[in-house]
Amino acid sequence: MAEKKSTTKKTSGVKATAPRRTRPATSKTTTATKKAALKAKKPVSKTVSTAKTNTSRTKRPAVKKTVAKKTTSPATKRPVAKKADTKKQKKTEKKNIFNRLNKFALLFVALVIVVLLVLTATGSNFGDYNLNSMSNSEPSIMVETGDTVSVNYIGSFTDGEVFDTSYEQVAKDNELYQEGRPYTPLVFWVGAGQMIKGFDAAVLNMTIGETKTVTLAPEDAYGAADPARIVEMPTSIDRIITLERAFEISRDDFNQVFTEDPIVDNVVGSDSFPWNFSIKDVSDDNITIEYMLDVGDTVVLPQTIWNSTVTSKNDTTITLIQNPKNGESIQTIFGTGIITLTDDKINIGFAVTAGQKVSTPYGEGTIVDVTDKSVTLDLNSGMVGKTLVFEITVVNITKADVGQSEITIFD
Repeated sequence: MAEKKSTTKKTSGVKATAPRRTRPATSKTTTATKKAALKAKKPVSKTVSTAKTNTSRTKRPAVKKTVAKKTTSPATKRPVAKKADTKKQKKTEKKNIFNRLNKFALLFVALVIVVLLVLTATGSNFGDYNLNSMSNSEPSIMVETGDTVSVNYIGSFTDGEVFDTSYEQVAKDNELYQEGRPYTPLVFWVGAGQMIKGFDAAVLNMTIGETKTVTLAPEDAYGAADPARIVEMPTSIDRIITLERAFEISRDDFNQVFTEDPIVDNVVGSDSFPWNFSIKDVSDDNITIEYMLDVGDTVVLPQTIWNSTVTSKNDTTITLIQNPKNGESIQTIFGTGIITLTDDKINIGFAVTAGQKVSTPYGEGTIVDVTDKSVTLDLNSGMVGKTLVFEITVVNITKADVGQSEITIFD
């Protein structure tokens, strides 16, 4: 152990590291210490003073402060760099968002195109789909007075018998189909009196696609029957006809029948009569005319198909006799009739029954009664006096204040 100590003293004098406790300084140790400090390039020699060789511990606060100042001074310039980086980062984020939105928009357009192609391929009515989708978000358009509407309908009596319809298949199913008639929706101007009162009022406030069933009393439909249009037509008529030789008519009636001006002693004629007339008197309001017929003349009286002969003539009357053939068949509004003659009567037999419909020059009529001497015919419309039931579906609405129609979705 002693030998080790002496060796250490000879080689170095002091240790490389600063000792915790230093000995009193001598000239030799001071010189050796300086040499060792220079050789190790450490600042220990700078802190050692010849006047204070007894310092027990080397203090380094100054070195720490110097290092702290060097390390913290550059940090004051960093906040500027951080702000610039933040702006760049936000700009990059916005660009990424726009890119994502553009991709989403392209994907949405592609999806819509695919849906349209599928609807077309499957035969779907895109117009119907579009209108139904819109109707869920937009207020419905309702029929108002002044609008023009298009409707489909089925009209029936209270017993369920269908009498008219705009549907072709319904017409065929109820044996009402008419060749050449267009079975299309009925178009009319609401409130203009183009329809019966109840039907016109029924469509008010309806919307496109809406269906309504209404029951209309006669006063809201075709009204009550007109007694003047119920006529009794004889099936037995007189063979002898007596006419007044001269008679008076109004100036208006004269102008409707004849084309000539009424001048006394002039002869006038018309396609409505198989003979001519002579003008006997003219006044402001009336014209007196006379038959130009002589005994033996043969003519066909209006509303007949056989000859009649003038048998006598005097100052006031002219007499004719009708000469049809016994057993002859004739065509009438009631169908084929068979003539049976007597001395003073012409009887015509018809095979008709009550309830049968016939066509006349005055329109369609319904036979209401049949006897040996007459047939009673009702020329009122078949709808008159009836309670009617209508099923109505609104197909289209053209607003009066816009002039544009909605899309048709129901045929």
